[in-house]
Amino acid sequence: MDISPELIDAKELIQWSILAFPGVVGIGIGMRELNGDLFDEVAVRVYVADKNTIPPGIPETIGGVGVCIVEAIIEPAIEDGNRYNPLVGGIKIFNPAKGFGTLGAIVQDSTTGELLGLSNYLSGFTRLL
Repeated sequence: MDISPELIDAKELIQWSILAFPGVVGIGIGMRELNGDLFDEVAVRVYVADKNTIPPGIPETIGGVGVCIVEAIIEPAIEDGNRYNPLVGGIKIFNPAKGFGTLGAIVQDSTTGELLGLSNYLSGFTRLL
């Protein structure tokens, strides 16, 4: 099961508008699921809190790939509000203007020399200071 970069781009382009629908709790790419059965076929998976109240307007395809609706509750595995010194990979980092993510590495901007935290957040980088 191959996931193309074009599909990832298409999902990222539309994900925030889909997440804005009431009852939608997540979106991802993975195996198509229907009635709890998984199929060896790539799909954009839209997670809803209640499959009986699917909001209208969710597209049937994204990036040329079918969309499947999956009932699920998505919650963070661990809520981490601690402060760390020194900073280490795997901790939650937060910038009020940008959002939050998991610290993967500390990187240095090649132009400014500024230290940044590389995270899994959409923007990719979060200012540490």
